[in-house]
Amino acid sequence: DVFIKVLLDGNKVHIFGKAASLVVRGYVAIIIDTLQYYSKEEILSSQKVIEEFLNKTGLSSASLVPSRTNAFARMYEFLLEKVKEW
Repeated sequence: DVFIKVLLDGNKVHIFGKAASLVVRGYVAIIIDTLQYYSKEEILSSQKVIEEFLNKTGLSSASLVPSRTNAFARMYEFLLEKVKEW
């Protein structure tokens, strides 16, 4: 299970999250550490940077169980959807 909460404070996005799985908890930490306090526009334009990160770290490859690989992408997509709502 994963919990992610996204709040907008002025033009800055605050991200909070936790997960039961250690691997997914690490993904949540990566997203928070990378995008915390970015503006809405910065987050919406961050897809290329995130894709490069996934490729460089191997998180986008088949080296992980597919459900784990997809977990990071789903969390990032959720974040983008929430930010677009504003």
